[in-house]
Amino acid sequence: MNEGLALLYELQLADSGIRDRERALAALDDGSGSRAELAAAEHRLAAAEKRLHDDQTTLRDKELRLASIEQEQADKHKKAYGGLVSDPKELAALERKIEELTQLKSKLEDEILALMDSVEEQRASVVALREEVERLRARAADVEEHYRMERTRLEQEIQELQARRTELAAQAPPQLLAMYEQLRQRLGGVAVAGVVDGRCNACHNAVPRDMIDRIPRSEMPIRCETCRRILWVVS
Repeated sequence: MNEGLALLYELQLADSGIRDRERALAALDDGSGSRAELAAAEHRLAAAEKRLHDDQTTLRDKELRLASIEQEQADKHKKAYGGLVSDPKELAALERKIEELTQLKSKLEDEILALMDSVEEQRASVVALREEVERLRARAADVEEHYRMERTRLEQEIQELQARRTELAAQAPPQLLAMYEQLRQRLGGVAVAGVVDGRCNACHNAVPRDMIDRIPRSEMPIRCETCRRILWVVS
């Protein structure tokens, strides 16, 4: 068996492994998208909580105003019809004020009812948004933890493969190594292709039987007739 070509094939496996893991590392979700989604949900929640707080404050103010009007209305009604006023003009003025207060009270009651409905809807919305924020926070934490674990694993595997590559490159014949590096640069990072089931596993074209038989014994690299990569028979 041509030990030099066998070493090149092992070197190719190491290089392909490094490339694949570097791509996987670059493609990892680092959680930035999840964090952005969480931040947007937190912003929506904060806005909803502010609207709810503002409407609750307005509702309390209107309820206090309504209570004040009702008290004023009761006081004027008592004064007007409790035998305390004998002047017709003063009585007419009190009656007009009572009517004015009645209309204002009716308007406030309508506004309070509408606000109460709005506050209930906003409470439900805030509850739903809080649940969404918690769900997104948990998901962001999961994504970030997965990223940390996968990054650690991939970086460790890359270090191991780089050490293996250094070891193999030191053992490979210099001329073969130079050819390998040149082909790897020209052929998309793959200089050596395995022959599996009679086919080049880089371009997937059939390799002639007599060529396959010569590969393990040849002192010179045998290259695929289609993609021009160095061929090695995978046992």
